[in-house]
Amino acid sequence: MHRFSLTSTLQNMSLNFSISLLLGGCLIFSCQNETASTAYQKPEYEKNELLGRWELQRGFRNGKETETLTGTYYEFSEEAMKTNLTPTTMETTYDYSYSENEIKQKGETPLVYAVDSLNSDFLQLSVTINNFPFKLELRKALPDTSAVKLDSISL
Repeated sequence: MHRFSLTSTLQNMSLNFSISLLLGGCLIFSCQNETASTAYQKPEYEKNELLGRWELQRGFRNGKETETLTGTYYEFSEEAMKTNLTPTTMETTYDYSYSENEIKQKGETPLVYAVDSLNSDFLQLSVTINNFPFKLELRKALPDTSAVKLDSISL
């Protein structure tokens, strides 16, 4: 009878250990999935942060910094976007839409820009043009204060 009791105790211990190991593994696995799913969520940038004039600080083509984009700018309003990053380098106005961190430029040369980063003074865009990947780092332009309002001058 002593032998039966020892065998029964060992079986119970083995069963308890197996259940504990199984539950612990499930807990670890479920926590890892939750962490992984929240780690890859990109913030949603608001369209009103995009509005205004943005001037290129640094531009990259195929992952290498390039000087050929010097002078590039974008100007976003509620209805349209202006840019000189065009086939002719002449300023052109396009209709556009913005949703889910994407700017969709409409018109003859439709493009889709991914908004990688956006805050009050910095904008980072990614776009593919003619099968070349570009990354653009832009700074918000300060409002032009050189123009003097006529109504503020007393005659």
